[in-house]
Amino acid sequence: LPAGLPAGPVDLVVLSEILYYLDDQDLTTTLDGAVTVLRPGGHLLAAHWLPWAPEAPRSGWDAHRRLVSRPELRCLVAHEDEEFVTHVLERR
Repeated sequence: LPAGLPAGPVDLVVLSEILYYLDDQDLTTTLDGAVTVLRPGGHLLAAHWLPWAPEAPRSGWDAHRRLVSRPELRCLVAHEDEEFVTHVLERR
């Protein structure tokens, strides 16, 4: 990522255990790309570990906050555990 996204439109994008490893520019590019390839009504599933990985530039929560703040996406499911966070979002 971020160049590894498929051509769209797609029904589902899954981002798991990757977003917190991306720097600010790559995270923005990846989220832009994920939203762009989703068809309207398509879903994005994101799941990330919450403890901060020492080699990661951000926490799982920071990555998810950036994701759920996207105006093109509507949150359908949010689940937080002490170890992980998961969101299912729908492209508006």
